[in-house]
Amino acid sequence: MTRFRAAASPATIGETAAWWAMLVGVWLLTLSSSVNAAEVVVAGACAVPCAVTARMARTAVEGRWRFRAAWLAWAGPLLWSAVADAGRVLAVAVRRAGQDQVGHLYEVSLPEEGDEAHTAGRESLAELTISATPGTFVVHGDPETLVVHSLPPGKSGLVGTVSR
Repeated sequence: MTRFRAAASPATIGETAAWWAMLVGVWLLTLSSSVNAAEVVVAGACAVPCAVTARMARTAVEGRWRFRAAWLAWAGPLLWSAVADAGRVLAVAVRRAGQDQVGHLYEVSLPEEGDEAHTAGRESLAELTISATPGTFVVHGDPETLVVHSLPPGKSGLVGTVSR
C-alpha cells in the first residue's frame, strides 16, 4: 500500500508564498476604503486556498516562467503610461459621448527570448503590464504576438517599450 506523502519542498512553499503575497496585495490594493486589520486578516485567509490552487494549476499545465531583471525597467514607463492613458481615456469619453464604437485593435510582435520559460515569462509579464493601464488591454496573446485593444487613438508608448 502506497502512503500519501504531504511533505512540501522549499521551492513549493516559496512559490505558494509568492502567490499568497501577490493575492493579498491585489486584494488590499482594490479596497475602496482604507486598510484595517479585519481586511488584512480576511485577505490573508482567502488568499491561502487561492495560492495553493494557483500553484497546483501551474504545475498541472507544466507552466514555467522565467523573468529577466531588465524587464523591471518597464515599471517607469508603466507609471507614466497609466497617468497619460487616464487623461487620454477621459478626453475620449468627453469627445465621443454617445457614439457606439470607440477604440481599435492592433497586433504587437514580441521578440524571441531563447528558451521556452523566458518566452512564457515575457508574454505573461507583457500582458500584465500592458493591461495595467486604463487605455489598453491584451485581448489575445501567444509567445510571438499580442492583440491589444486601445481606447484612445494611437499606440501607447508602453507597448513600444514592452515589444523591444
